[in-house]
Amino acid sequence: MSRKILLFGYDTSLLEKTDNLNECQFRQLNYCNELSQKRFFLILCSNPGPSYAKISDGVLQGWRVNHTRTIFRLLRAYRLGVRIAKEYKPDLIEYQDPSEAGLVAMLVSIRTRTPLVGGLFNDLVDNTNWINKSLRRKIWNSLAKKILTQSLAVRCDSIETTLRLSSSQKTGNIHYIPFLIPWIDEFKTSPSDIASRLASWEAEPRVLCVARFAEEKNIPMLIDAFAKARKKSGRGRLILVGDGPEEKRIKDLAENLGIRSAIDFLGAVAYRELPQLFKSSHIFALSSDSETSARVLILAQRARLPTISTRTSGADLIITNQETGYIVPIRSVSDFCNQLTVLMTNREIYKKFLYSKSFNRSESYSTSSLMSQMKQFYENCSTPNRDTSNA
Repeated sequence: MSRKILLFGYDTSLLEKTDNLNECQFRQLNYCNELSQKRFFLILCSNPGPSYAKISDGVLQGWRVNHTRTIFRLLRAYRLGVRIAKEYKPDLIEYQDPSEAGLVAMLVSIRTRTPLVGGLFNDLVDNTNWINKSLRRKIWNSLAKKILTQSLAVRCDSIETTLRLSSSQKTGNIHYIPFLIPWIDEFKTSPSDIASRLASWEAEPRVLCVARFAEEKNIPMLIDAFAKARKKSGRGRLILVGDGPEEKRIKDLAENLGIRSAIDFLGAVAYRELPQLFKSSHIFALSSDSETSARVLILAQRARLPTISTRTSGADLIITNQETGYIVPIRSVSDFCNQLTVLMTNREIYKKFLYSKSFNRSESYSTSSLMSQMKQFYENCSTPNRDTSNA
């Protein structure tokens, strides 16, 4: 018998035309098929677009809830969520993070008397570096903790965040489960790929970063460090994949530092096009102030790309420091620059990292391993269908 789950999240790509190359659809259908689930997804967003999607004979369905003002978006999502809960009688109500989606999910859960579970895919809760920047963030943090404690169980894709919150909140409802990465084996490199990478590194190292252009990703620090490293080494090219609200600021900084011609801004790139970008690059760089599972770090390790990353949540678990890359303090431009310079100039160290056996640790993120953990998570939350008709 299929378990029914009513979810609240943000990924509008679920509502696009059915496509086996769509990462969100692929992941959600895997959950449905491998875990014997039916999923009903409410997508909260500000932009108009396709309002409904029915995928794989209704095993996966999605509804768009859009409005430019948050309060009206939340009200619409709540009303639709209650209606869908009454019609489909879900076993669980789930949210993708404890903010907008989590608030609506909690209210619908209370109204329909359905167990609440959740997801936590960032390390912002109780992160003083982030919440102390504004009153709004402090209010969000208090609300997020309330939602987490009201949840029967929460899956988190960072073991550090899981341990930190479990300790501070004195609750055992937060469980570490890595994020499912579709088509991860496409990032694997062959021995000939590695040899070609080393040869092309000799000509000019290509530094790749894949990240959203948002404040917490701190792309300006990467550009500053790259500018300094390039000045020291006299070579190197930076490849930036992504877009977001900080894009103009980032491009202006590149112009002001005089290195705009040494940076390729590729914009958002389809997921299935990323393997070739990873294989054709020499170094992966991530300068974030905040991450959780940092999927791009896993992909870089799978592609055997020597990596430099700030010490965000999850970095120590993915990168073997001094073997497959370097981990430096958050916001330390000088440390980032120094280690980046090493990878751009020292052939002996670069080659040692490139052929490190520690890259094999990425095998632990296989789909079969993650599905086994997800199955156990939902079995522990197992409840019979609730009758919400009188709620």
